[in-house]
Amino acid sequence: MRRLFLLPAVLLVFTVGSVCAQTVPTGSGSSSADAWQAERAARALNMRKQLVAGSKRDATRAREHADYLRMRTELRIACRADLRQANRDTKLPTLLRCYRSELSLEREELRREREYSALLAGVDDGIRKAFFTQVDALREAIQLIINGIDSDVYEDTVQVADARGKLQRVFRSKFFAARTLLRTDRALAWTSLLLSDLEAAGASGSTVHGMLQACLLSEEATLRAVQRGDAGTDVLPVALGTINACAGQAVQSGSGSSSS
Repeated sequence: MRRLFLLPAVLLVFTVGSVCAQTVPTGSGSSSADAWQAERAARALNMRKQLVAGSKRDATRAREHADYLRMRTELRIACRADLRQANRDTKLPTLLRCYRSELSLEREELRREREYSALLAGVDDGIRKAFFTQVDALREAIQLIINGIDSDVYEDTVQVADARGKLQRVFRSKFFAARTLLRTDRALAWTSLLLSDLEAAGASGSTVHGMLQACLLSEEATLRAVQRGDAGTDVLPVALGTINACAGQAVQSGSGSSSS
């Protein structure tokens, strides 16, 4: 039987935010189903072409993101300790120093994510460009706050809290939405590839085949609902985990059947 591709762990690494709606063709009858099958085949072909070159980048990006999370955690722990020890005169300078350091880490992480996403396999160019727009806007907003800290613009903790809140409401929320759509689109490409490989593998009457196909079709429908905005962002990591789990179970079942 032909070997099936399994989802890489890097798809499950990133935290996602609120979903950004996109229209997906819907309708009734065989024409709608045929149109989606054609789109699925195109996704699978495009994904297959980009997989080999992207595997090393996926692993590198996963390590980079893990390093970022570790450094951010260490910084926050150290800053909490410094703020507890700060007095009235040193509290604001300590807060600004910590906030600047965290923003600098985030800005660099966003730069790396942008570079990685530029070559991310299986993503629609329009969705990729929309993501870039939000990444660039967030990085520029972060840089403006850093410049303000360096220029002594912030005179008290209230102003810092206001800047932090605006960054979250106006810029990060849009970035999270665009990233959710990007990850969903890539997950659909992976699902299309798995379904394509499953069809090519044959054995359509087997229990393993039926189990995996049912799982993939179900989660494909979930991903399309996320794209349309009909499902919340919390279902995306659940769907990815389910696809991985089903594929793994199918492979184990297939191995067990062939050895018995």
